[in-house]
Amino acid sequence: LAVFSDHLCPYDPYAQDLSSALQAPSLAHPMGTDTYGRDMLSRVISGARASIFSTFILVAVISIFGTIVGVGCGYYGGIMDSVMMRISDVCLAFPGLTREHPQKYALAIFNTLFGGGMSSRLAVISWPKYSRIARSQTLALKNEPYIHAAILSGDSSLQIMLRHVFPNMLGPVLVTAMLDIGTMMMELAGLSFLGL
Repeated sequence: LAVFSDHLCPYDPYAQDLSSALQAPSLAHPMGTDTYGRDMLSRVISGARASIFSTFILVAVISIFGTIVGVGCGYYGGIMDSVMMRISDVCLAFPGLTREHPQKYALAIFNTLFGGGMSSRLAVISWPKYSRIARSQTLALKNEPYIHAAILSGDSSLQIMLRHVFPNMLGPVLVTAMLDIGTMMMELAGLSFLGL
């Protein structure tokens, strides 16, 4: 529906007709009309494209970034691991109210530091869970015998991460990403409701 929303809308979602404002659901308008007489079904179908695609892009960005950070930290360790995990601790250390309503936390951080759009605000605070999952999976996998065999066969660190670590730790990351889609959609809707 979202992909073909332009062709599926029975009416122009932006066309106003004040003479048919606030109509109840009927055959002509299955979901009724709003205060400006716009068809609600057309507006829902049209709005689905922006909501769904922006959510998928946001979840893809935070899961990819968080996974890359987590795998790098888990595989190499050292200073990079310490610094990045402390940054993720800062994001995760705020009280439950801000984690349950991350738009407030994101607004506070981004309005203070950068400005930025609503997707970038959510991306800043949402990647740590992916980095934690990827890091823990990488720490468990890097001591497996097949990783030692890959090292002995002359594979570089990047080859080992791409061929052996990523495929074997992808399951938990994908499950978390799928569960995050609904949450991110609600958070984007909340920020949109606030006019951002």
